[in-house]
Amino acid sequence: MASAQRGERIGTHPSYGYKSDHLKREASAQSRELEKAGKRLAELDKLFQKAFEQMALERLSEQQFQMLTGNYESEKQTLTEHSAVLEQMIAGAKDKMLNSDRFLNFVGKV
Repeated sequence: MASAQRGERIGTHPSYGYKSDHLKREASAQSRELEKAGKRLAELDKLFQKAFEQMALERLSEQQFQMLTGNYESEKQTLTEHSAVLEQMIAGAKDKMLNSDRFLNFVGKV
């Protein structure tokens, strides 16, 4: 009986709920940020394609093309690296939430 009471006390401890809620909010914010980065990467691909078309139609000089595409490539690289970090952070948060839920279920059974 003492272990059941202890399990109930641990399982309902306010700090566990706070940590889980905090992780969920954090993962949700990171997912939104990752989605925005994905949309921007798609935009950059379209902008690069348009710049290439403008250069092919001789509406854009080689120098202008290099300047624009250099900026696009730099931003694309930064976004790609940031997206990879966000994906790792989201996966880590999901693992922590899963482990926390498993722990709380285990403690509740003890």
